Amino acid sequence: MLFGLTTSLWTFASVAEVHTMTMALTFATVLVALRYGREGRTGDLYWLAFLVGQGAAHQRAFVFLGPGLLVFVARQIPQWRIVLRKLPAIIGLALLGPLTYLYLPMRAWQGSDWVFSAPGTWTGFWALFLDTKADRIVEIPQSLAELGSRIQGVFELLTADMPWLLLLFGLAGLWLPMRRVKWVERFGLTLLGATYIALSLIIWIGRVGEAVLATNLAVVAIAIIGLALLAQALWDRKPLFGQLAAALLIAAVGFSYLRNNPPVLAVTRDPSAQETMQLVAGVPPAEDGRPSALMALWGNDYWQLAYAQTFQNQFPETRLLRHDRNFGNVLNQGTHLLTLSHTFYLRPPEWWEQLLGITVHLSSRAYGIVEISDRSSMSSADVTSSEPFPLGNGIAIRRAELSWASRDTLRVTVIWQSQQDQLADYSVAVHLVAQDPPTDPQHIIAQVDQAHPVYG
Repeated sequence: MLFGLTTSLWTFASVAEVHTMTMALTFATVLVALRYGREGRTGDLYWLAFLVGQGAAHQRAFVFLGPGLLVFVARQIPQWRIVLRKLPAIIGLALLGPLTYLYLPMRAWQGSDWVFSAPGTWTGFWALFLDTKADRIVEIPQSLAELGSRIQGVFELLTADMPWLLLLFGLAGLWLPMRRVKWVERFGLTLLGATYIALSLIIWIGRVGEAVLATNLAVVAIAIIGLALLAQALWDRKPLFGQLAAALLIAAVGFSYLRNNPPVLAVTRDPSAQETMQLVAGVPPAEDGRPSALMALWGNDYWQLAYAQTFQNQFPETRLLRHDRNFGNVLNQGTHLLTLSHTFYLRPPEWWEQLLGITVHLSSRAYGIVEISDRSSMSSADVTSSEPFPLGNGIAIRRAELSWASRDTLRVTVIWQSQQDQLADYSVAVHLVAQDPPTDPQHIIAQVDQAHPVYG
């Protein structure tokens, strides 16, 4: 229960992630390895081979359990002749894990779509099968200062899962002598924790990434096993001490729930998905009747919108595109090409121009939605206005309109013109006032301020 209420596992168990399965395979493998080391039963050896194959196929970092597992099974080294006779069966059970990758070409042949290498060819299949992400996430510290910074970061991650005092007692509990656990097993558990701590110091991408969180899960698990061993050791010495330790562990469960509940819910109940869906759902049909396609970056934006469109039947008239599609063809087909305004933080206009080979023109299709076009949406002749109203900052207002978008929503439409080539990243403020000009703060009935919208 204490492990289940740590920040990382609680979060990963509440969202669609692979780490909970990783921990299930880890615990099962460690348990079977311990049991085989103690009793030497062939059935446990078969289970160990099967679980190791499944774990390594599931997540490559699983192989770093190896040193600890070898320590657990070392007591059965005298039975090496039996292991040698059973080797074909052991290898066969271990290879059942990698065989699950046959799912990839089967899905490709059925017509499934893929973001990365398509496994419908041998090249694509092996690219996915052999990809360990090491070239993208492994980076050796280049200095003692950088190593110190990473150690601090890993410590902060660990203490975000559990208070440092519990971690300390857990690691100490691994080395308390007790009748039920041999020193070899305590050493093996310690080696597992140390291996994953070392691994988390080289898995770095300029910041703390999810891969570091994944390796920390094993460290926290080992520390909590140490707490269980500590409680058992105290109970063996004197039941009163054991009862006190059990009561403290129960109190730690309650404390972890109260401590970790807010940050976990902040992630698992993040309303940004609904906000993104509402932005796209608010896009009106094009006045010229042409269809619209919206590009969302692969990741949360695309997953959220694809889920809403596929399973909730939202915005069925909008074609949803990933970032790797041929947008030139989309424009050539006469389709309006849209994207979320915050996409420009990662894919600025220069990226679009380089990709399309043209000068792009941006316009606002709806709140938070930008249209990308190969031609300007308006010219000066389209604006029926008297003299421009200059703001004194390189921008002039050409026209402003106020209309009811719905029963309780007002839409402000502002046509503005740049009076110079280079513009700063301006802010926008819209105030609803009781009188013009307002002379008192109470005259401002409502306001909507937005700091520098992306590229205007």
